Amino acid sequence: MESDGLSKEKMECNCECEAEDIVVLDRLDDEVRHEPETQESRASKEIRLAKAWETKDAVDKGEEDDVMLKYACSCYDSALEVYKVLMTQDHSGMSIKITQGILNKLINGKPLSPILNTEEEWYEPDKRWDKGIITGYSSQNKRMSSLFKYFDLDMNVTGYSYLYIVEVINDDKVWQTYPPVDEAGSLDDDDPRVKKYFSARTAKGELHCKDIKFPKVNFPTFKYEWDFRTETLWKVK
Repeated sequence: MESDGLSKEKMECNCECEAEDIVVLDRLDDEVRHEPETQESRASKEIRLAKAWETKDAVDKGEEDDVMLKYACSCYDSALEVYKVLMTQDHSGMSIKITQGILNKLINGKPLSPILNTEEEWYEPDKRWDKGIITGYSSQNKRMSSLFKYFDLDMNVTGYSYLYIVEVINDDKVWQTYPPVDEAGSLDDDDPRVKKYFSARTAKGELHCKDIKFPKVNFPTFKYEWDFRTETLWKVK
């Protein structure tokens, strides 16, 4: 039976959760709710509440042993560890945003300064084969692993390509809808929805061009959104 205080909390809550959900989370995190509010304690509270919510949702669905739950919780813990380190560095509002932007580029494998196309920036070329015949060579960029250079048999540059330049803006929802079932980080290759989604994403995530003007740092990113009704990617204008 709801207490008067909890009934009031439900009335004032603008989210879609039920009162019983609030009760469970209150019990799980009663101590952390009464800690002095600092940036670190706020982050710790948010992580604990998020993990509690994820766990309760999995239990309600009978999926408490699902690998995705453990995977998600470990990611929450990892994010908190990084956040705590940042909080020891006395950042201002501006410096933390600049640092965030730098980290985003590093995590996404993007260069922080222009690609110069110097010899030391590229790995040794590998042979390219077609039906048992060498057709040319390709080299991967050391600073930006998604950038490739192509050569003919005489080692003349014939073009470039960048891979994975598509950004799916609702990727989190897609990942939750089509989660890995074998192990963390893997995909269910037998699920046609997964195959259709990722094959489309990969096909649109590769751009070939005959020439690139170096030095270059701003490689294009195309924004797409996954349409769950039609199960297709739509370019965001």
